[in-house]
Amino acid sequence: MSHFGVRPYPEPSESLSSYLLRLASLNGIPNITAMLRVLGYSQSSEKKLCHIRPYQLESMADALAPLLKRDAADIVSAFKNQADASLLYKPSRMIQDLRTQHIRICPHCIVSDGYLDFQWSMAHIAHCPKHHSLLLDSCPLCDQPFSLSSELFVGCPHCYHPWSDSPLESHKISSLEMQLWQVLTTPQADHQFLLDVITSTIAIYARPYDSVHQETIRVFHFSEYSHHVSKSYELIFSDKARKHWQRTCFEQRSGLMPLGDKAIYIPINNWLRQLGHYPMSLTPFIADKKSEPLSLLPEYQEFLKPLRLRLTTSVDDRRYQIPKRFLRELLPLSPHAFQRFITTHNESIIHQPPQKPVEIIDLKFIASTLANKVRHRSAQQIIVEPKSIGLSQHLTNINHLILDVLIDVVEGSLERLDSKRVYISAENYRNWLDVQLKKACSAPISAKKMKRTFGCPNDEFLHYMYTTEGVMGMAGAQYQLIKSLQRPMDLSVPAGAND
Repeated sequence: MSHFGVRPYPEPSESLSSYLLRLASLNGIPNITAMLRVLGYSQSSEKKLCHIRPYQLESMADALAPLLKRDAADIVSAFKNQADASLLYKPSRMIQDLRTQHIRICPHCIVSDGYLDFQWSMAHIAHCPKHHSLLLDSCPLCDQPFSLSSELFVGCPHCYHPWSDSPLESHKISSLEMQLWQVLTTPQADHQFLLDVITSTIAIYARPYDSVHQETIRVFHFSEYSHHVSKSYELIFSDKARKHWQRTCFEQRSGLMPLGDKAIYIPINNWLRQLGHYPMSLTPFIADKKSEPLSLLPEYQEFLKPLRLRLTTSVDDRRYQIPKRFLRELLPLSPHAFQRFITTHNESIIHQPPQKPVEIIDLKFIASTLANKVRHRSAQQIIVEPKSIGLSQHLTNINHLILDVLIDVVEGSLERLDSKRVYISAENYRNWLDVQLKKACSAPISAKKMKRTFGCPNDEFLHYMYTTEGVMGMAGAQYQLIKSLQRPMDLSVPAGAND
């Protein structure tokens, strides 16, 4: 074939796959696969049309140019935005490639215009820019995903449901989606930031009760995608939608209550962290524990990576798994204390395969193990806080006390696991402090630290411990000196203690 008999020009914003399909239909070529063979491509190239790269577009333009009797540069120019990596791809974005893996359509545009708009394939678009109707991800009659065949210009390629019978249902569109319709046609400086906001919302809201949210290269097919994107825009602007998420998150993750609100609301906090400085009015997330149960938000498996699917056996498993490094944010422990805690509770670790040596923690196991550590203060317990004088006078700190309570070295409890208030009996506290002081005295203590802690001016006495004569009795001398410098501690139980 020297050239095509019918050589239409691409329509504005027409997708490359749509143009090839129209060319095939007008020139008696049965389908897109046959069209690609005419151009010298294999059948596997059909899948690459949705994610074509600049060099692939140039190669295809070179193959089309003689058949269309046009310059290859003009063909590239007509579709260059559809292969522009600077606009469409960003490795740090939650959805890295904005081009979806599946075909999405507006049936009303197809009936009136006769081609597929490239913007319909964009992952951040929920509605048709012209009709404000929800884009279709699959046939509303047979629920089959669309395929690239000439029947698509008339109706469903599978059940032949005609697009002319589709009812027009226009929706109210958010200002953000309207602004992002212009990403390809009139790019603006703030578009990349706004795309980060909506793609993060789409990805995280698709797994609304999970502790872990991972980047995905692109969106694969699922029939409710456009509906989910629409709900994601609603979440950004609707306080009611956010409250719904907050309440159902509390219900679905209540097993983490011993770990505190920060653990329960990890999905929401992940979302807020991703949004960064987006100017949005947010009301505080305060759990309403007396509310009636609400309908659950859908959870889409399409946003789970295969590795996580292989590691999990149930929905709850996925909801409560978290990388070990993120658990540190939930517990008020120093890095060293945290490592001791994990070593003590190594049953909570789920090891990934050797090629992905990341330790995953089962939060539910941690929560159930530590549930008895969060209790009301009894009448015999005192409150120990970071600034309690006894801690500094015994050369220790609140982190050490919290860790020893959590790993059962000393009997006590916490107000909450995400707080730094410890409830402990006065006797247990005195004994624990004495042990901590003896540990501290087992190594030389600098005069500078002694002065900072006790305001001790006696340099000559401090120097005695570092002379040859005093080495043998160093620990004992330090211990006795510090005991002599300590001020009396008031360890009386405060009034109003709970029974």
